[in-house]
Amino acid sequence: MLLRIRILLFVKAFLLLCFWSWCFALFACSATQTVRGACLGATMFPAASNAPSMVPKHAVVSAVLPNQVDLEVADLAFGPTTLDTYQHPEGISFSLLNHGPAPLMSDTPVVAEFYLATNETTAPSASLFLGDVTFALPLAPGASVVVQLSPTGRSFLQVPTPAAGPYHPIVRTRLPAGLDPDESNNTFASSQTVTVYPLTAPYLGVFSSRGIVSREMDIEVSGDFVPNSSEPNSWRVMSQGSGFSAKVLAPGSGTYLLVVNHLTSASTDCSNDGYSPVSLYLNGVALAQWFDPAEQHEGSHGFVTDTWTLSLAEGENIIALVAEELCTHYWIRRLELFPDPMPFRFTRATTSGALTELELDLAIGLAYILEGSSDLVSWRYVNCLTNTTGRTAITMQAGDSIRFFRGVIR
Repeated sequence: MLLRIRILLFVKAFLLLCFWSWCFALFACSATQTVRGACLGATMFPAASNAPSMVPKHAVVSAVLPNQVDLEVADLAFGPTTLDTYQHPEGISFSLLNHGPAPLMSDTPVVAEFYLATNETTAPSASLFLGDVTFALPLAPGASVVVQLSPTGRSFLQVPTPAAGPYHPIVRTRLPAGLDPDESNNTFASSQTVTVYPLTAPYLGVFSSRGIVSREMDIEVSGDFVPNSSEPNSWRVMSQGSGFSAKVLAPGSGTYLLVVNHLTSASTDCSNDGYSPVSLYLNGVALAQWFDPAEQHEGSHGFVTDTWTLSLAEGENIIALVAEELCTHYWIRRLELFPDPMPFRFTRATTSGALTELELDLAIGLAYILEGSSDLVSWRYVNCLTNTTGRTAITMQAGDSIRFFRGVIR
């Protein structure tokens, strides 16, 4: 009997010990609970969705994932330093550096956006958008490469019509969302200055890879007259009989100046290293026949400008260009028509303290670029005079280096 009582007391003590051990384990587990799970014995269970976070509220966690690519863009080179509206740049390059940690894969698209800004600190969103180019290339972590746009790439970039005056070019790169962990180094503003001259002719035709831009001209093409794959800022005539016609509605009869920017393409297989004669007609009457730009400009095969004086009748007039027997292709950039004469006369110039005031007589309805020089050799942009109505006065800060001014019709 005594033995039975001792056994019962032992079992009771054992059960009490187990009970208090279980309570202690339960308390310890609840005190160490994390957002990842709760412990009950050796089993881990998912945490409840409303489990409290153990990360302090003031902590900021930033991490670069192993598949991310931190690109940096720099050293933007942009050419030429002078551009017309509607023109495509003729040379663009920039450097691209991969800070890693992952390599840039050859199938990952990189978008490069280009802008013109009035100063180096202007954000791209507040600048003039030229266009964007998408490309792909492999680039290992820590490696860099110089990206140079091809003529096809540059054909996607074009100076917009509101542009006039000096600007700084900007490039900004973009990767697919989430791939670049630090986009603060994706934009580079060049200290280089690019001057844009607006095309102000009342009658205008611009031939570019994006198509023909016309103002008060209805241009129709014929034959093998196509955008120039070698030069985005021009079209080319490739066979005899090809060309275009431009219909102009003149408000009244009068004298006009026809200005053409064009070239003879080069080849050593032809006489004079290239021969591309064309004929010009006004209302069926020849203005120039078998006219070769290089032949008229001492053998130059770069773009040159030629001018003809026309007498337009009131109403519809047709200006036509037709290729003759070509040895090389004929290229054309621009066709402009101005009323003649085009007066531009300085009537007064005074300087008072730090200010210079100029008074000018301008042709009504035309626009001009005012340029300044210190030596009559090198000229730079000063102002753009648009929507003028005769006599105009402008005031500007007097520059110690500017002693001469001139007006240019672009």
